[in-house]
Amino acid sequence: MYTDEKINEDTYYIIDKTNDFIYVLKGKEKTLVIDLGETREPLYETIQAIAQGDMIVYLTHGHGDHVAKTLEFDKIYLSPLDKTVYQENELFYPDTFQLKDYQDLYPLDDRQTIDLGDRIITAVSVGGHSPGSMIFVDPKYKLLFVGDALATMKGVWMQASHSLPLSQYAVHLQQLLVYFEENGIDDTWEMWSGHEKSGGHILPHKTNISYIQQSIELCHLLLDGKITGTPSDEPTFDGTQA
Repeated sequence: MYTDEKINEDTYYIIDKTNDFIYVLKGKEKTLVIDLGETREPLYETIQAIAQGDMIVYLTHGHGDHVAKTLEFDKIYLSPLDKTVYQENELFYPDTFQLKDYQDLYPLDDRQTIDLGDRIITAVSVGGHSPGSMIFVDPKYKLLFVGDALATMKGVWMQASHSLPLSQYAVHLQQLLVYFEENGIDDTWEMWSGHEKSGGHILPHKTNISYIQQSIELCHLLLDGKITGTPSDEPTFDGTQA
């Protein structure tokens, strides 16, 4: 039903049938689940077989391919900035998603931490792909779980109907670089993304600081009209031209 593999002794990833990634981070006392995929297949038992202690879910953002199994879990956190994103999934995909009511979710705030017991994970806001997009920082193993918020190989979708203006994304990326510098996050860390894989496996990517700097520069080049976009077939979810 699912493919699950180890990143290290306390960290796993699960790939669903639509190639969405779910991460499972174990501590001595709790287990953090990052994202819940897009599949209709039951997910809870697969994660329970890996988990240790209470399970808590952090969602990187509210898009449907990251939240589909919310009804199976009790304690789920999502940024309030993605309230509309989350609620509109049932409008965009009425035959696919039956989600936990938004009011039953818990708010996930910038710099919020969770102590799993010997392993502390921090949520860091990087609004752009969606207003409330978060990445999750794991200092113990020098891992970043970035969802769709940062470019790894294929870039960042900024054409979606809920995406923020490029000017705001550039500001958030700059704030992220400051956070990285203050917390010793450099190119020795690994980024694990929301979708990309090779040969059936998820591949880690170096936390390429210069790549983030170049993304900021690209935003400004587009905003200043020094680069002109061309029409794309990528979806926008509201029918507008990407």
